[in-house]
Amino acid sequence: MKSIGVVTDRNSRVARFIKDNLIEVLGNKLQINNYYLNELGKDDIIEDPVVLFMIKERAINIKKQLNCDSKIIIIRRTFLENRLYKLFTIHEGANTLVVNDNRETTLETMSLFYELGINHLNFIPYDENKTYEDINVAVTPGEGIRVPKNIEKIIDLGDRYLDVSTFIEIISALSLEDREISKNLIKYSEKIVTIDGGIRDKYRELLLKCEELDTVIDLSKDGIVSVNNKGIINVCNKSFKEIFDIKEKVEGRNIKDIFKGELNKILSLGDVEDEVFDYKNRYLNINKTNIYDFGEKIGTYFNIQEITYIRQLEQNLSKKLEKKVKLQDILLKT
Repeated sequence: MKSIGVVTDRNSRVARFIKDNLIEVLGNKLQINNYYLNELGKDDIIEDPVVLFMIKERAINIKKQLNCDSKIIIIRRTFLENRLYKLFTIHEGANTLVVNDNRETTLETMSLFYELGINHLNFIPYDENKTYEDINVAVTPGEGIRVPKNIEKIIDLGDRYLDVSTFIEIISALSLEDREISKNLIKYSEKIVTIDGGIRDKYRELLLKCEELDTVIDLSKDGIVSVNNKGIINVCNKSFKEIFDIKEKVEGRNIKDIFKGELNKILSLGDVEDEVFDYKNRYLNINKTNIYDFGEKIGTYFNIQEITYIRQLEQNLSKKLEKKVKLQDILLKT
Protein backbone atom coordinates (compact mmCIF):
# COMPACT_ATOMS: atom_id res chain seq x y z
CA MET A 1 0.00 0.00 0.00
CA LYS A 2 1.25 3.50 -0.81
CA SER A 3 2.03 5.74 2.14
CA ILE A 4 2.42 9.35 3.25
CA GLY A 5 4.61 10.60 6.08
CA VAL A 6 3.41 13.59 8.12
CA VAL A 7 6.15 15.36 10.11
CA THR A 8 5.18 17.70 12.95
CA ASP A 9 7.06 19.11 15.93
CA ARG A 10 5.27 16.83 18.40
CA ASN A 11 2.28 14.55 18.89
CA SER A 12 -0.36 17.25 19.07
CA ARG A 13 -3.97 17.98 18.26
CA VAL A 14 -2.83 19.58 14.98
CA ALA A 15 -0.93 16.41 13.97
CA ARG A 16 -4.04 14.31 14.56
CA PHE A 17 -6.21 16.81 12.74
CA ILE A 18 -3.98 16.71 9.63
CA LYS A 19 -4.19 12.91 9.56
CA ASP A 20 -7.99 13.04 9.81
CA ASN A 21 -8.02 15.72 7.12
CA LEU A 22 -6.04 13.47 4.76
CA ILE A 23 -8.36 10.53 5.42
CA GLU A 24 -11.40 12.71 4.66
CA VAL A 25 -10.30 13.07 1.03
CA LEU A 26 -7.99 10.11 0.39
CA GLY A 27 -9.99 7.58 2.41
CA ASN A 28 -8.20 4.32 3.12
CA LYS A 29 -6.39 4.22 -0.23
CA LEU A 30 -3.02 4.66 1.46
CA GLN A 31 -1.26 4.48 4.82
CA ILE A 32 -0.61 7.67 6.78
CA ASN A 33 2.41 7.64 9.11
CA ASN A 34 2.98 10.36 11.73
CA TYR A 35 6.50 11.39 12.76
CA TYR A 36 7.35 13.80 15.58
CA LEU A 37 10.56 15.80 15.60
CA ASN A 38 10.86 15.67 19.40
CA GLU A 39 10.81 11.85 19.22
CA LEU A 40 12.76 11.28 15.99
CA GLY A 41 16.17 9.71 16.61
CA LYS A 42 19.28 10.71 14.68
CA ASP A 43 19.44 7.31 12.98
CA ASP A 44 15.74 7.13 12.14
CA ILE A 45 14.99 7.20 8.41
CA ILE A 46 11.63 8.18 6.91
CA GLU A 47 10.96 5.91 3.93
CA ASP A 48 7.55 7.15 2.73
CA PRO A 49 7.45 8.18 -0.97
CA VAL A 50 5.71 11.44 0.01
CA VAL A 51 6.52 13.37 3.18
CA LEU A 52 4.48 16.36 4.36
CA PHE A 53 5.90 19.23 6.40
CA MET A 54 4.13 22.26 7.82
CA ILE A 55 7.21 24.49 7.64
CA LYS A 56 9.97 24.44 5.00
CA GLU A 57 12.75 24.90 7.55
CA ARG A 58 11.76 21.66 9.29
CA ALA A 59 12.22 19.76 6.03
CA ILE A 60 15.66 21.30 5.50
CA ASN A 61 16.75 20.41 9.04
CA ILE A 62 16.04 16.66 8.69
CA LYS A 63 16.68 16.28 4.97
CA LYS A 64 19.39 13.66 5.69
CA GLN A 65 16.82 11.48 7.47
CA LEU A 66 14.58 11.23 4.43
CA ASN A 67 14.79 8.61 1.72
CA CYS A 68 16.53 10.27 -1.24
CA ASP A 69 13.57 9.41 -3.48
CA SER A 70 10.98 10.89 -1.13
CA LYS A 71 8.91 13.78 -2.48
CA ILE A 72 8.75 16.66 0.03
CA ILE A 73 5.52 18.65 0.09
CA ILE A 74 5.09 21.74 2.24
CA ILE A 75 1.48 21.75 3.40
CA ARG A 76 -0.62 24.72 2.40
CA ARG A 77 -3.58 25.25 4.70
CA THR A 78 -6.69 27.36 4.61
CA PHE A 79 -9.97 27.87 6.45
CA LEU A 80 -13.54 26.69 6.27
CA GLU A 81 -15.50 29.17 4.22
CA ASN A 82 -18.32 29.63 6.73
CA ARG A 83 -15.88 30.41 9.56
CA LEU A 84 -13.70 32.84 7.63
CA TYR A 85 -16.69 35.14 7.06
CA LYS A 86 -16.61 35.96 10.79
CA LEU A 87 -13.63 38.22 10.13
CA PHE A 88 -15.88 40.59 8.21
CA THR A 89 -17.83 41.31 11.39
CA ILE A 90 -14.77 43.24 12.60
CA HIS A 91 -14.82 46.90 11.57
CA GLU A 92 -12.30 48.08 9.02
CA GLY A 93 -8.89 49.11 10.31
CA ALA A 94 -9.33 47.49 13.72
CA ASN A 95 -6.17 46.35 15.48
CA THR A 96 -6.54 42.57 15.50
CA LEU A 97 -4.23 40.23 17.39
CA VAL A 98 -3.33 37.03 15.51
CA VAL A 99 -2.58 34.14 17.89
CA ASN A 100 -1.13 30.75 16.96
CA ASP A 101 1.06 28.17 18.69
CA ASN A 102 4.39 29.82 17.78
CA ARG A 103 5.70 32.88 15.99
CA GLU A 104 6.34 31.05 12.71
CA THR A 105 2.78 29.74 12.43
CA THR A 106 1.40 33.10 13.59
CA LEU A 107 3.17 34.93 10.77
CA GLU A 108 2.10 32.18 8.38
CA THR A 109 -1.54 32.70 9.42
CA MET A 110 -1.26 36.46 8.89
CA SER A 111 0.23 35.88 5.45
CA LEU A 112 -2.63 33.53 4.63
CA PHE A 113 -5.20 36.17 5.57
CA TYR A 114 -3.63 38.62 3.11
CA GLU A 115 -3.35 35.91 0.46
CA LEU A 116 -7.07 35.21 0.80
CA GLY A 117 -7.83 38.91 0.31
CA ILE A 118 -8.61 39.80 3.92
CA ASN A 119 -6.85 43.14 4.14
CA HIS A 120 -9.36 45.39 5.89
CA LEU A 121 -7.82 44.74 9.33
CA ASN A 122 -4.57 45.76 10.99
CA PHE A 123 -3.17 42.37 11.96
CA ILE A 124 -0.68 42.21 14.83
CA PRO A 125 1.32 39.00 15.51
CA TYR A 126 1.09 37.70 19.07
CA ASP A 127 4.23 37.70 21.22
CA GLU A 128 3.87 36.04 24.62
CA ASN A 129 6.38 38.48 26.09
CA LYS A 130 4.23 41.51 25.31
CA THR A 131 1.00 42.90 26.72
CA TYR A 132 -1.85 44.06 24.54
CA GLU A 133 -3.99 46.30 26.72
CA ASP A 134 -5.17 48.46 23.81
CA ILE A 135 -6.37 45.55 21.63
CA ASN A 136 -9.91 44.25 22.01
CA VAL A 137 -10.10 41.66 19.20
CA ALA A 138 -8.10 38.48 18.60
CA VAL A 139 -8.22 35.91 15.81
CA THR A 140 -6.88 32.39 16.24
CA PRO A 141 -6.91 29.08 14.33
CA GLY A 142 -7.88 26.81 17.22
CA GLU A 143 -5.43 28.25 19.79
CA GLY A 144 -7.92 30.22 21.89
CA ILE A 145 -6.24 29.09 25.11
CA ARG A 146 -3.21 31.24 24.22
CA VAL A 147 -5.18 34.48 23.77
CA PRO A 148 -4.49 37.05 26.53
CA LYS A 149 -7.26 37.18 29.14
CA ASN A 150 -7.91 40.88 28.63
CA ILE A 151 -9.05 40.43 25.01
CA GLU A 152 -12.82 40.97 24.91
CA LYS A 153 -13.68 39.43 21.54
CA ILE A 154 -12.11 36.22 20.30
CA ILE A 155 -12.83 34.80 16.85
CA ASP A 156 -11.71 31.19 16.72
CA LEU A 157 -11.57 30.06 13.10
CA GLY A 158 -10.83 26.46 14.08
CA ASP A 159 -8.05 24.31 12.70
CA ARG A 160 -6.76 25.13 9.27
CA TYR A 161 -7.63 22.60 6.58
CA LEU A 162 -5.30 21.35 3.84
CA ASP A 163 -5.75 23.39 0.70
CA VAL A 164 -6.88 21.77 -2.55
CA SER A 165 -3.46 22.53 -4.07
CA THR A 166 -1.77 20.31 -1.45
CA PHE A 167 -4.10 17.40 -2.22
CA ILE A 168 -3.45 17.80 -5.95
CA GLU A 169 0.31 17.63 -5.28
CA ILE A 170 -0.17 14.44 -3.24
CA ILE A 171 -2.42 12.85 -5.86
CA SER A 172 0.07 13.66 -8.60
CA ALA A 173 3.14 12.48 -6.65
CA LEU A 174 1.55 9.13 -5.79
CA SER A 175 -0.31 8.70 -9.10
CA LEU A 176 -3.59 8.22 -7.24
CA GLU A 177 -5.81 7.82 -10.28
CA ASP A 178 -8.99 7.10 -8.37
CA ARG A 179 -12.44 8.44 -9.21
CA GLU A 180 -13.63 8.21 -5.60
CA ILE A 181 -10.76 10.43 -4.42
CA SER A 182 -11.56 12.96 -7.16
CA LYS A 183 -15.18 13.13 -6.08
CA ASN A 184 -14.15 13.46 -2.43
CA LEU A 185 -11.87 16.37 -3.34
CA ILE A 186 -14.61 18.19 -5.25
CA LYS A 187 -16.99 17.81 -2.30
CA TYR A 188 -14.25 18.87 0.11
CA SER A 189 -13.40 21.97 -1.92
CA GLU A 190 -16.98 23.21 -1.51
CA LYS A 191 -16.48 23.92 2.17
CA ILE A 192 -13.04 25.58 2.19
CA VAL A 193 -11.63 28.80 0.77
CA THR A 194 -9.11 27.74 -1.86
CA ILE A 195 -5.83 29.65 -1.83
CA ASP A 196 -5.28 29.49 -5.59
CA GLY A 197 -8.32 31.05 -7.16
CA GLY A 198 -9.83 28.93 -9.90
CA ILE A 199 -8.30 25.58 -8.90
CA ARG A 200 -11.61 24.28 -7.59
CA ASP A 201 -13.49 25.22 -10.76
CA LYS A 202 -10.78 23.86 -13.05
CA TYR A 203 -10.60 20.59 -11.11
CA ARG A 204 -14.39 20.28 -11.27
CA GLU A 205 -14.31 20.93 -15.03
CA LEU A 206 -11.64 18.25 -15.47
CA LEU A 207 -13.66 15.74 -13.46
CA LEU A 208 -16.79 16.45 -15.51
CA LYS A 209 -14.83 15.90 -18.72
CA CYS A 210 -13.57 12.58 -17.36
CA GLU A 211 -17.13 11.59 -16.47
CA GLU A 212 -18.27 12.48 -19.97
CA LEU A 213 -15.41 10.51 -21.52
CA ASP A 214 -16.26 7.48 -19.35
CA THR A 215 -19.87 7.64 -20.54
CA VAL A 216 -18.80 7.71 -24.19
CA ILE A 217 -16.36 4.81 -23.67
CA ASP A 218 -19.04 2.76 -21.91
CA LEU A 219 -21.35 3.15 -24.90
CA SER A 220 -18.92 1.12 -27.01
CA LYS A 221 -19.78 -2.56 -27.50
CA ASP A 222 -16.05 -3.26 -27.87
CA GLY A 223 -14.00 -3.92 -24.76
CA ILE A 224 -11.64 -1.00 -24.18
CA VAL A 225 -8.75 -0.90 -21.72
CA SER A 226 -5.73 1.35 -21.31
CA VAL A 227 -2.66 0.51 -19.21
CA ASN A 228 0.49 2.38 -18.22
CA ASN A 229 4.07 1.22 -18.84
CA LYS A 230 3.92 -1.08 -15.82
CA GLY A 231 0.77 -2.76 -17.06
CA ILE A 232 -1.45 -1.08 -14.47
CA ILE A 233 -4.98 -0.47 -15.75
CA ASN A 234 -5.91 3.21 -15.95
CA VAL A 235 -9.17 3.04 -17.87
CA CYS A 236 -11.59 0.29 -18.86
CA ASN A 237 -15.23 0.17 -19.94
CA LYS A 238 -18.23 -1.99 -19.10
CA SER A 239 -17.86 -4.13 -22.21
CA PHE A 240 -14.32 -5.11 -21.20
CA LYS A 241 -15.56 -6.23 -17.77
CA GLU A 242 -18.45 -8.14 -19.35
CA ILE A 243 -16.16 -9.96 -21.80
CA PHE A 244 -13.92 -11.14 -18.96
CA ASP A 245 -16.78 -11.61 -16.50
CA ILE A 246 -15.35 -9.13 -14.00
CA LYS A 247 -17.64 -7.81 -11.27
CA GLU A 248 -15.24 -5.82 -9.12
CA LYS A 249 -13.22 -2.68 -9.86
CA VAL A 250 -10.16 -3.32 -12.07
CA GLU A 251 -8.52 0.11 -12.22
CA GLY A 252 -5.18 -0.18 -10.44
CA ARG A 253 -4.78 -3.90 -11.15
CA ASN A 254 -2.16 -5.33 -13.49
CA ILE A 255 -3.41 -6.46 -16.91
CA LYS A 256 -1.45 -9.72 -16.35
CA ASP A 257 -4.05 -10.68 -13.75
CA ILE A 258 -6.67 -10.73 -16.52
CA PHE A 259 -4.78 -11.70 -19.68
CA LYS A 260 -3.96 -15.28 -18.71
CA GLY A 261 -3.27 -18.41 -20.75
CA GLU A 262 -2.98 -17.78 -24.48
CA LEU A 263 -3.90 -14.13 -23.99
CA ASN A 264 -0.73 -13.55 -21.99
CA LYS A 265 1.27 -13.85 -25.24
CA ILE A 266 -0.12 -10.56 -26.52
CA LEU A 267 1.60 -8.60 -23.74
CA SER A 268 5.04 -9.35 -25.15
CA LEU A 269 4.09 -8.32 -28.70
CA GLY A 270 4.26 -4.90 -30.27
CA ASP A 271 1.28 -3.42 -32.06
CA VAL A 272 -1.31 -6.06 -32.94
CA GLU A 273 -4.05 -5.77 -35.56
CA ASP A 274 -7.07 -8.09 -35.68
CA GLU A 275 -5.46 -11.08 -34.01
CA VAL A 276 -7.90 -13.82 -32.93
CA PHE A 277 -7.35 -15.58 -29.61
CA ASP A 278 -9.11 -18.56 -28.07
CA TYR A 279 -10.09 -17.63 -24.51
CA LYS A 280 -12.16 -20.00 -22.33
CA ASN A 281 -13.96 -21.55 -25.33
CA ARG A 282 -14.62 -18.10 -26.78
CA TYR A 283 -12.98 -16.21 -29.60
CA LEU A 284 -11.66 -12.68 -29.10
CA ASN A 285 -10.46 -10.32 -31.81
CA ILE A 286 -7.82 -8.05 -30.31
CA ASN A 287 -6.16 -4.85 -31.46
CA LYS A 288 -3.24 -3.53 -29.45
CA THR A 289 -1.64 -0.11 -29.91
CA ASN A 290 1.29 1.28 -27.96
CA ILE A 291 0.87 4.93 -26.93
CA TYR A 292 3.79 7.33 -27.31
CA ASP A 293 4.44 10.87 -26.10
CA PHE A 294 7.40 12.76 -27.55
CA GLY A 295 8.79 9.48 -28.83
CA GLU A 296 8.61 7.72 -25.46
CA LYS A 297 6.21 4.88 -24.78
CA ILE A 298 3.81 5.81 -21.97
CA GLY A 299 1.22 3.04 -22.17
CA THR A 300 -0.84 0.64 -24.25
CA TYR A 301 -4.40 0.63 -25.57
CA PHE A 302 -6.40 -2.55 -26.24
CA ASN A 303 -9.61 -2.90 -28.24
CA ILE A 304 -11.31 -6.28 -27.81
CA GLN A 305 -14.29 -7.76 -29.67
CA GLU A 306 -15.92 -11.06 -28.81
CA ILE A 307 -16.46 -12.84 -32.14
CA THR A 308 -17.47 -16.29 -30.89
CA TYR A 309 -20.74 -16.18 -32.80
CA ILE A 310 -19.06 -14.98 -35.99
CA ARG A 311 -16.37 -17.63 -35.65
CA GLN A 312 -18.99 -20.33 -35.22
CA LEU A 313 -20.80 -19.11 -38.34
CA GLU A 314 -17.51 -19.27 -40.26
CA GLN A 315 -16.84 -22.78 -39.04
CA ASN A 316 -20.39 -23.92 -39.89
CA LEU A 317 -20.12 -22.31 -43.31
CA SER A 318 -16.74 -23.96 -43.92
CA LYS A 319 -18.19 -27.35 -43.02
CA LYS A 320 -21.13 -26.83 -45.35
CA LEU A 321 -18.86 -25.73 -48.18
CA GLU A 322 -16.61 -28.72 -47.57
CA LYS A 323 -19.58 -31.08 -47.72
CA LYS A 324 -20.79 -29.38 -50.89
CA VAL A 325 -17.38 -29.77 -52.56
CA LYS A 326 -17.25 -33.45 -51.60
CA LEU A 327 -20.75 -34.01 -52.95
CA GLN A 328 -19.79 -32.33 -56.23
CA ASP A 329 -16.69 -34.54 -56.50
CA ILE A 330 -18.85 -37.64 -56.01
CA LEU A 331 -21.37 -36.51 -58.63
CA LEU A 332 -18.61 -35.77 -61.13
CA LYS A 333 -17.04 -39.20 -60.61
CA THR A 334 -20.35 -40.92 -61.23
